Amino acid sequence: MAPRTQTSAAGVLALLSESDPFLQQYALEQLNALVPQFWAEISESITAIEAIYDSTSLSKETRDLAALITSKVYYYLAEYDEALSFALGAGSLFDLERRNPGSEEYVETMVSEAIDRYIQLRTSEEAGEPSAKIDPRLGSIIEGIFQNCLEEGEHKQVRISFCAIHHYLCADEGPRRHLALLSRVEDSTSLAGYTSKPRIRIYFHM
Repeated sequence: MAPRTQTSAAGVLALLSESDPFLQQYALEQLNALVPQFWAEISESITAIEAIYDSTSLSKETRDLAALITSKVYYYLAEYDEALSFALGAGSLFDLERRNPGSEEYVETMVSEAIDRYIQLRTSEEAGEPSAKIDPRLGSIIEGIFQNCLEEGEHKQVRISFCAIHHYLCADEGPRRHLALLSRVEDSTSLAGYTSKPRIRIYFHM
C-alpha cells in the first residue's frame, strides 16, 4: 500500500498549542521539514512559533528550532530582513542548515542578506553614526563562509562580498588566524580578473 501524501500541516500546527514541551519540540521538528511545501499555511501560525522562540521556559534547542522555522517562513514570504533576524537567532541550527539538501537557495539568500547588512552597518560605524551596532552573529556568518570555502569550495560555488570579508578580517572581531584566508581570496579574485573595490560581488571556486 502506497504511503498517504500529506496535504496539510494543520495537524502538526495544532500541537504547538500543547503545554507539553516534548510535543512542541516534536511539532517543530515536523514543521521544519514541511516548510517548503506548506509555508503559506504555516505562516498563519507564525505568531505562535515566534512565541515559542521568545519563551524563557523552553530549551535552547526548541527555541533555536522555532527561530529557524520562522526564518524560513519569512524567507518564502520574501521578508528577508525578518528572515535574517530569525536566522541569526537560530544559532548553530542555521549552520547545520547549510548541509541540508534542498536548503541551498534559502541559505545563500540569508548569507547574502547578512553580508549586505554587515557592509551597511560597518560603513555607518566608520562614518561615526552612533546608531550603528554590529551584531556579532553577523561576523559568525562571515566566518562560516570562509570555512565553507575551504571545506567545500572544490565543488560548491560560493558568493562572497569582498568588502565584507575585508572588514571582518581586518576589524578587531576578525580572528587573526583567518587573515591568511583574506590573502587567498585576494589571490583568487586577482587571477579571475576582479578588483577589490567595495560592494563588488564575486563568484569563484577556491
